[in-house]
Amino acid sequence: MMMAERQIKILNMIQEDGSVQAQELATKLNVSPMTICRDLERLQKEGLIERCHGGAVSKTEVAYADKSVKNHGQKELILCGGYVQKSTGSTLGYYTTQMIEDFRFDTGFFGAAAISGDFHVLTPTTDKAFLKRQLVKQCQQSFLAVDDSKFNRQGMNRINCLADYTGIITDHEFKEQEKAALRKTGVRIISVNQEESND
Repeated sequence: MMMAERQIKILNMIQEDGSVQAQELATKLNVSPMTICRDLERLQKEGLIERCHGGAVSKTEVAYADKSVKNHGQKELILCGGYVQKSTGSTLGYYTTQMIEDFRFDTGFFGAAAISGDFHVLTPTTDKAFLKRQLVKQCQQSFLAVDDSKFNRQGMNRINCLADYTGIITDHEFKEQEKAALRKTGVRIISVNQEESND
């Protein structure tokens, strides 16, 4: 697995769980703990995560051991309305989107099914398009984490475009004119396409 792909997977795990342990990452990704440490250091340097004892947390998260006992009553059994997509366990639909409008987030990390040649971010389902579009609007900072395979592909529904995100985390090689155009719109390109040495 290339470093770029591994770091995107790490970001996705942090997005889903809020925190990760270095040893667990090393086992799941089949690399040495030293390699994971270098990955976490790079992601922290980019301002995308925060290191904690034994692992890392989302930029605005605290360690699970701390947050699980803090304000426990208020956090119990909160779930956005809508219908549940069985394959992912996520809620979607009108009521989900309406509820999300009442929340504000410091930083959000997002994936995408496809990005077209003119840099529109696409998804196969209408409900996901509405939900993801709204979620990005609720974030002070939003980062799209996608690997090269998602570019120059088509999807049925448009979510938004690359210019709607604070930064793009990817191993995709943009052309110089593409980089210039994206920077004019204020988008930060965070390239994880860097060769790594063997362990």
